[in-house]
Amino acid sequence: TKLILLDSLLQETMEEAAAELDTKFQDTERRLDTVAWKVDQLVKVDTEGGESLSAAKLLQNLQEVKKDFSTVVKEVEQLKADQQTAMAAILQEFQTAMGTAEQLKGRLDLPPE
Repeated sequence: TKLILLDSLLQETMEEAAAELDTKFQDTERRLDTVAWKVDQLVKVDTEGGESLSAAKLLQNLQEVKKDFSTVVKEVEQLKADQQTAMAAILQEFQTAMGTAEQLKGRLDLPPE
């Protein structure tokens, strides 16, 4: 029964880590979509009113997009670090579970696999 509990705990840990990473990935993807939309708006020419963006407004919009993109890059880097941390934790849980399983086998005097 301890092996079943360990397996269940390991599976739960992996599922929680995957769900958390998926949520972070979706948030970052939404931010990247927003940056893409802003870039589209920045380069779009307003032909209806015959007006064009002033150089100052164009520069301001470009700086906003650059700032947003920088934020997304940082989020992606953090997501990468979070993923590596989660994978290391899962690996540690797995190694602990395997060690415990080996101990239980030893106590039951079962032949090694």
